[in-house]
Amino acid sequence: MVGKSKAEGFNEFSSKLAEIQANNKKLIILFSGSKDLEGKSWCPDCVTVEPVIEKVINTLSDDFEFLYVGVGDKTSWKDPKCIFRTDERLKLRFIPTLLYWGTSKRLEEDQCLDEENIKMLFEED
Repeated sequence: MVGKSKAEGFNEFSSKLAEIQANNKKLIILFSGSKDLEGKSWCPDCVTVEPVIEKVINTLSDDFEFLYVGVGDKTSWKDPKCIFRTDERLKLRFIPTLLYWGTSKRLEEDQCLDEENIKMLFEED
């Protein structure tokens, strides 16, 4: 079964990333609008894609790790200087963004609604 973890904000993301990489797992990351106390993201597209992504993630082998990352509130995300937008490794332009860490493979926004797209993201070249 796929390992699953969550990170809120860039510092927590960086810590989780180091932890997961130390375990030599293949890493899938979903960047999403942060959730409120009731567990709902402010980003409607993120809310829509989450169950689709979850369904595919649950079919992956246990050599994968899935990391959910909250990028902050709407104001933080919309700031052009948002660290998730400016970090050289990420360069996020949209949320939701699903990426296969260590590769150039990524899905953005409504691309994340297609189960076949998501499955193809994890296929080895």
